[in-house]
Amino acid sequence: MNAVVNNADHDLFGETLVSDDEFPASIRLARSPRECSDAARRAEIALRAMSAIEDSRDETEHHSPAELLNARIEAKLDLTLGLLGMLAAQQEMIPPVQEVRWSRRGLRMKRNSGLPIGSMAICSAYLLPTLPLPVDLPVEVVASELADDGYVIWFKLSNASPGVQDGIERELFRRCRRK
Repeated sequence: MNAVVNNADHDLFGETLVSDDEFPASIRLARSPRECSDAARRAEIALRAMSAIEDSRDETEHHSPAELLNARIEAKLDLTLGLLGMLAAQQEMIPPVQEVRWSRRGLRMKRNSGLPIGSMAICSAYLLPTLPLPVDLPVEVVASELADDGYVIWFKLSNASPGVQDGIERELFRRCRRK
């Protein structure tokens, strides 16, 4: 590893909650700074929705008939979203599963081709297998290294509001708790 890669690894993953995961994800170059800021707003909305879904699943005790009815409706909604996710995957709308190391500061993943350092991009990550909704994160390429089967690229979250960073941290915490 060279100094740029070591610094990127430390800046993105040092002294913070980190997860090594596999989920569908893709990277595309951003066309404009506005696209990055729009992606940041969509990411915050998607992370809030994911949090609400996950939090509702964590509540295991139901006390009243109304709560049981809500639980049944949520179960049906989960089933519907799962079926939609399967249909989307069959239509190849969902990108292939990638190995991703990520934190609230950024992520690292492999690509077939390299990207120039400083490039702005959008990472579309499908964090919940039953939800065919990507979290579009605006990222900046901070390091790249040639690997056996392509490139390993380090991406720093850019234009990420505190809401996006908090949403990512909550999702990371839930994933670490499940492992």
